[in-house]
Amino acid sequence: MPARPTKGVEKAGVSFPVIVGAIALLLLFIGWLAYRNFVPPPHASGPTPESKNDWISQLAKQTRGDFSKLDPATQKKMNVYTGGKGAELLKSKYEAATH
Repeated sequence: MPARPTKGVEKAGVSFPVIVGAIALLLLFIGWLAYRNFVPPPHASGPTPESKNDWISQLAKQTRGDFSKLDPATQKKMNVYTGGKGAELLKSKYEAATH
């Protein structure tokens, strides 16, 4: 005689609606991750190229084209804007303004 009767006993397990719900939540989570990682962020309103150009021209007049007269924070900001060519651009802006 078997220890467990096999007739009329249902197997305990996870129901079909629970599986469907778990898959739906998984798909929503994957979609959210894809959205957060692959959709470009909204554009921040930063300085326009014209305002950068005016700012650099103003600095060139103030410093007479001498990059070393700028404080380190302004030097760093200018190098970020100009791709590392802040000293050259400052000098050329000053020369263009005076000649």
